[in-house]
Amino acid sequence: MRRWFPDHRCLFAASLIFSAVLGYFAQLPLWHTDLWGHLSFGRLIWESGALPEQEPFLLLADERALVDTAWLSQLILYATEYQFGVGGLQFGFGLVIAFICTIFFVAGYRVTGHLLACLVGTGLLLWLEWVQIEIIRPQLAGTALFVLLLCRFQFPPRRDLLWWLPPILVFWANLHGSFIMGVGLTGAWFLAMVIDSIRTERNLTRWIACPDILLTGLLLVVAMLVPLINPYGIGLYKDVVTFSNNPNLYDLVEWQPLTLKMQQGRSALVVSLILIFLWRRNRNAISTYHLLLLVVLGIATLLNSRMIVWWAPVAAMETVRQLEGYWGDWCRWKSESDLNSPRALWTALGLLIASGTLVVTAGTRSDARVGDAIRDGQIRSDLRQAVSDQTPLELTHFLHQKLASAEKPYRMLNSMVWGDFLIYALDGRQPVFVYSHVHITPRDVWLEYRNLLQLRAVWLARLDERKIDLIVLDRRQHRAACAGLRTSPRWNEIYADARGAIFERATDAQAD
Repeated sequence: MRRWFPDHRCLFAASLIFSAVLGYFAQLPLWHTDLWGHLSFGRLIWESGALPEQEPFLLLADERALVDTAWLSQLILYATEYQFGVGGLQFGFGLVIAFICTIFFVAGYRVTGHLLACLVGTGLLLWLEWVQIEIIRPQLAGTALFVLLLCRFQFPPRRDLLWWLPPILVFWANLHGSFIMGVGLTGAWFLAMVIDSIRTERNLTRWIACPDILLTGLLLVVAMLVPLINPYGIGLYKDVVTFSNNPNLYDLVEWQPLTLKMQQGRSALVVSLILIFLWRRNRNAISTYHLLLLVVLGIATLLNSRMIVWWAPVAAMETVRQLEGYWGDWCRWKSESDLNSPRALWTALGLLIASGTLVVTAGTRSDARVGDAIRDGQIRSDLRQAVSDQTPLELTHFLHQKLASAEKPYRMLNSMVWGDFLIYALDGRQPVFVYSHVHITPRDVWLEYRNLLQLRAVWLARLDERKIDLIVLDRRQHRAACAGLRTSPRWNEIYADARGAIFERATDAQAD
């Protein structure tokens, strides 16, 4: 344990961080958007025993081949909800966030030995990542592995990396397409070591004889090759590299350039100003490794706000290093014997707090399953508390009953924010017009969805042309569309509550 936790203070503080983060995030309600789409893919993979070859849930899907870059995450998410209910998802969510914060704190403490600097850095990490981590999605697994590698790369290379780095990258490549960031981390580590060697030795070729640099170069080659162990082979690389070229993505706020109107834009500015201040007044020079990552990922974040998820850990870790240099011995343990002294009581107390939090948090989570609740109509209070207040539980139960009496699925137009939940709660039996996987939605369908719900000209006629016979809308997001449908003789409002409304096409007799 001494290898991971240098002293009892580190272990105790890490235990408190783990417990606090787990306890907070494990009680957050599950968001009503893309989580449920990923669960739907996981269920489909589980039940069919195969990966989907084309988009399976859209009403107007095209014939493009589907590369499901998050298939393993989706399978794990579905298995968790199937076995442990929505509470299992909440607990797993809290556990991953707690892992990220704890390993970041411990790595920072091992680098600096400065307790306060590490606590501040961990807080900054959470602040910068807040918008990205408040929703469960496969990207969260990629974030955890990114932080794990970043923390490991704060220390010199060792041969044991050759046996534990490849399995991590293989696992990552099947969890989420962000594995490419792990390859990039390794490449930046190698490049930084080469630059440092050239700068210190004042020789362009002497780095070739450095064992550490050669080992890191070998790790880079391995890191580039092992992700090929996936169901799609080299096709996974192609899909990940070209993913951001999809024009549908840039209609979503999280894929647009970072601005100060965004909370994460303001937090990034504050942290950047802190770093500039510390660099100017500090005795700790910025590491070449961090400089490369901050510049490259910083530019990427300015162009695409979602990239802040990768910039944030690097900025927070560099802040820890600079705070340690700025504060010096303040809040540092001066006695070497005191630093290394074993304190069994504090160690036991820290472990007791962490294990107690695990037991209590796991034991108080809801075991309710969404599918069962929608089918039975028994929507328990613990389920309501476990999902966001924008989740259309009653509306979906009504839609389930209506679908059960229908001869075939409807041709349905729906609010995008509910598409994922409708797919999952209705067991994938009702195709949706759109859902959060806009990158696999045909461009013409996506544009038509936006035009329809923005009430562009002849929008009601376009519903006729598409033969839409059922419309499910979020009333708060699409008030004007709901009002237009209520005044149209071609549509009947058959369900309404505080969250949403359902409209059904009127028969010819009713329309007349």
